[in-house]
Amino acid sequence: AFGAKSVVVKNGMEAVHFYDGLERGQVSVDAAPEIIDSTSAGDSFNAAFLAGFLAGHSHSSSIAGGCKVAREVVENYGALVPVRSVLG
Repeated sequence: AFGAKSVVVKNGMEAVHFYDGLERGQVSVDAAPEIIDSTSAGDSFNAAFLAGFLAGHSHSSSIAGGCKVAREVVENYGALVPVRSVLG
């Protein structure tokens, strides 16, 4: 069958909504203490979400990981963050 089996909708600093094929849900976003540069925040979220999801984590857990990485990215210049700050 055609069509999306799951959907994730980001909305800036608002909650991230998802549908995983069975249930709908949302994950709250913790604001970054200071936004220095938003370059690549969305790409960073997407990469971290997909890494978690493809590793078998739930939508909620993968979204939380995406939010964590995006938050780290916006707190630095040029979308560069220390690897240890997002792996821990």
